[in-house]
Amino acid sequence: MHSRKGFVHHSRMHLGVQLFTLRDVMDKDLAGTLRKVGEAGYRYVETAGLHGRTPEEFRRELDAAGLQAVACHVGLPEVEERLDENARIAEVLGVEWLVVPWIPKEAYEGGWAKFGERLGVVAKNVIAKGLKFGYHNHAFEFEPENGVPGYELLWQGAPETVEAEIDVYWAQHAGHDPANWLRRLAGRVPLAHFKDGRDGTMTPVGEGDLDWPGIIAAAKLAGVQYAIVELDECPRDPVECVVASYNYLNGLGVAR
Repeated sequence: MHSRKGFVHHSRMHLGVQLFTLRDVMDKDLAGTLRKVGEAGYRYVETAGLHGRTPEEFRRELDAAGLQAVACHVGLPEVEERLDENARIAEVLGVEWLVVPWIPKEAYEGGWAKFGERLGVVAKNVIAKGLKFGYHNHAFEFEPENGVPGYELLWQGAPETVEAEIDVYWAQHAGHDPANWLRRLAGRVPLAHFKDGRDGTMTPVGEGDLDWPGIIAAAKLAGVQYAIVELDECPRDPVECVVASYNYLNGLGVAR
């Protein structure tokens, strides 16, 4: 019910960074921050807004830093009510996926399976624009609905055209094994957020409690193409946090 049959295993993952992590420093110095990301070794990024630039201007800054955007985080209204505009932005940036990163409670009050069906309609429209569509989790999706984790019902209701971007930190924070969910959604989880933490505080990857060798093995088995580093909040300088995360993951053999 969960995994997609006949998918190609990606034994090598690319390493990326969700630029939301760097939002404050990017507001002050976009070009300089992106350059530091590239100098750290990253080649791929996921966007969350354009920091006051046009899509064309933002793309030029990415190109100058040697970075390729692979996905955009966009709100549910952006893909349901303003898809034309967001598909155009995606085309300029050269991304493959539009990903909804968060939803308000009223979106799933009618049940998670029903919300999964709603995402299926979105995916159909996104795919018609030549893009792919994904959904990124936090912890609330795992709360039980009639004794079953909402996240499970979501993927029962969503057609295979909806892909998962599993945030491993939030899955663990909700009391679930992220490696198990990567395996269960094998073939429909092309993107994963690699995020770490300890005692409710986010840390650079490798400095928290998550089992990275186990997660990496499961992600490769599941066909994850892009492992995307993200810290919602940084315990120290954000650039330092993403550099430390890159160095740790690169040391474990995650391809850039």
